[in-house]
Amino acid sequence: NIYQNVEYGPKMRKVPKDEREADVKKYLELVGLKDFAKQKPYELSGGMKQRASLARVLVNQPKMILMDEPFTGLDADTRQLTIDLVKELCAGKLLIIATHAEDDAELLGAKIIHL
Repeated sequence: NIYQNVEYGPKMRKVPKDEREADVKKYLELVGLKDFAKQKPYELSGGMKQRASLARVLVNQPKMILMDEPFTGLDADTRQLTIDLVKELCAGKLLIIATHAEDDAELLGAKIIHL
């Protein structure tokens, strides 16, 4: 389920159970999925899957995040919600985004490299 999916990284890093549970609940709430913690990934919409992925990454408190086409396939409202979440929750982290969507790059990027 989604809870176990988000919990996997901290569990493998041997984070104590009480700390791990608090962190997983915190990030599921931050991405708006606390009520869907027991759902299976295939039961979620595309936007919910993207937010679950964001929680799964952020619970590990990385300094750098690499995202590949993170907003592809999302409807306009969900896309904007997800972009806003990334801006808020990834502030202060090195965020590398591979995308074909120039508007995404312009919204999130401090430096843009065209290849």
